[in-house]
Amino acid sequence: MEHVGESTRKRGYLPRGGARALTPPVSDNSALIATAANELTLGLGSPAIPGEVELELVISQISPLDRQVVAGFFPPAKPWPLIPGTAAVAKDADGNHYFAFAESVGGGLTRDGIHAQRFSLPQSVLHPIPTGCDYVAIASAVTSLATARSILQDIAKVKSGDTLLILGGTGSVGQASIAVGRALGLTMAVASRDGADIDGVRGVRNDAIAEGARAILGRGADVIIDPVGGEITGNAMSAGAPDCKHILLGFSSGAMMPILAPKFLGGEHQLIGFNLLRRSHEGLAEHVRAAVQDVIAGGFAPEIDSIHPLADGVAAYAHAAKVRGRVLLQGSGA
Repeated sequence: MEHVGESTRKRGYLPRGGARALTPPVSDNSALIATAANELTLGLGSPAIPGEVELELVISQISPLDRQVVAGFFPPAKPWPLIPGTAAVAKDADGNHYFAFAESVGGGLTRDGIHAQRFSLPQSVLHPIPTGCDYVAIASAVTSLATARSILQDIAKVKSGDTLLILGGTGSVGQASIAVGRALGLTMAVASRDGADIDGVRGVRNDAIAEGARAILGRGADVIIDPVGGEITGNAMSAGAPDCKHILLGFSSGAMMPILAPKFLGGEHQLIGFNLLRRSHEGLAEHVRAAVQDVIAGGFAPEIDSIHPLADGVAAYAHAAKVRGRVLLQGSGA
């Protein structure tokens, strides 16, 4: 990776102990660079990889996964420094637009990601989208929708009438799971801190998940989608029906999870870790294509908090950790 000297850039830090984000001048080859856990700066991007398609950033969501990588929760196989960013809308030199699913080849994880003005990716992870469509919605929603589809269809193998409890219902995967669950004919409940109903699905509070979910779902949840972790994962186990498939895909409330053995053993509760990168390339591509079409057709409208230029990316990452709606980075290709 090529870097500019310290004299021509300022170092930005994600807020930690009162540090403030500083934004240096941006260039045509600028990129956000994680230099260590919780340290993010603006420098120069990586050169294109031979044989890959060279792309220009249009717009990209700052996803929970992106923030966890920068925070050091997923130490990358590629050592620091690392450009984060796992998915975006981007365009090639001919002006063709794509949903660029960098995560499926380890982008932002095991190789540099796409929070950069310019980057390259294999053609196989570029999904064409119509020029002039709602790029913000696609960048905000497609990964979450594809994740929810893969969990419910590939892992849980749900059928119409099954019951679903969604933890973290105000988050990106939670909101997408509601849309996918409704399309699949599932009976749903959604958990959040305040227990509010979300998009027409009855809500339960995090501190009363078992009682609230059973009041809505009757026998309990056949499937639990859990991007939350921490104590809430243990609480939610009491809401599971016999043979419940409890899919854990994140840990926004903590990586350590208390599991009470009687609840785990009594109904043969199945706690299953989910890693999107372990899905087959063909199956994942199918889910992404379906998600793109869902968004274009207006089947899912993600909640947007704000859009920031890439030059303000350090501050945007810090802001994304504090708000519920999607936070996006806009590149020069917009």
